[in-house]
Amino acid sequence: MEILALILLIIFFILPMPLRETVQSAVVRQAMIAPLHGSFSQRGGDLPADGFPEAATRPAGPVKISNAEFPYELTAMSAFVQDVTSSETIFDRNSSAVRPLASITKLMTALVFLDTNPNWAETITLTAEDERDGHLHVYTGETLSLRDLFYVSLVGSSNNATVALVRATGLTTEQFTAAMNKKSLDLGMTRTRFTEPTGLDSRNVSSASDVALLLGTALEEPLIAKATTMASYNARLVGQNKKRLIKNTDMLLTRGVALRVAGVEGGKTGYIPEGGYNFAVQVHDVENHNLRIVILGAADPFARFIEAQDLAEWVFKNFVWKD
Repeated sequence: MEILALILLIIFFILPMPLRETVQSAVVRQAMIAPLHGSFSQRGGDLPADGFPEAATRPAGPVKISNAEFPYELTAMSAFVQDVTSSETIFDRNSSAVRPLASITKLMTALVFLDTNPNWAETITLTAEDERDGHLHVYTGETLSLRDLFYVSLVGSSNNATVALVRATGLTTEQFTAAMNKKSLDLGMTRTRFTEPTGLDSRNVSSASDVALLLGTALEEPLIAKATTMASYNARLVGQNKKRLIKNTDMLLTRGVALRVAGVEGGKTGYIPEGGYNFAVQVHDVENHNLRIVILGAADPFARFIEAQDLAEWVFKNFVWKD
């Protein structure tokens, strides 16, 4: 076999140059074609031995059936609508602009907290060091289970409950925040940065398109999905034999704003003066078509809910899904 190979090599080099190039091209072409027919076994991961894998089929997104443009003025500085099934963008207004997140931050806080595999039955007493501005609902000296604190943090957007949750992990605020930033990068949220876990700091920033990704990831967690669809939650105060009613900050759930979609599958509000009124929500129509909608920097607490539903109604009336 080796002698035959040597003879062929000698013949190749004594051929005239044009003929040699023709032979060389044919050999290279055959080497490229052979894998497609399973003629050799590949040990790498790019191409299976029996040819190319079938192309992954991605669900088709909705198709616009009218020439109607979105008819309303938006006060939001950024707005983004995405079809959940196909991940296709349907509406985009400054979705890459980086803006303060406010309490939408708590979705990432909840994700990182869940990563620590908490003991839900564990109790924790709130301290003066946990106190923050804004929504509280629970107070220094009160003791709650981690499960109740988790729901108070998301349902009521309670800042001190959120700080207490972070403390319960045994991580410092800096370590926990570093984990939040790592997770955001792992998720592909390239325009997002966290400096603390509550959202009170205006340096917690993201874009509307990144927030849609965060919301979609968060709602894959059953506990987060449950917390963000509750109109209210009864938190039990340990040792006091009583419960405290915590109302959701999402007015679509409490009906503080009339609901004009078939259902809400989860969402989170946020507000600080530097960023205006924020809202990220996932909704569906009567045929169970799902949209993620992000409103950042709306003018007032009602506008974010109204504008999110205006966008949803416009999409559901002017687009069809080929199920």
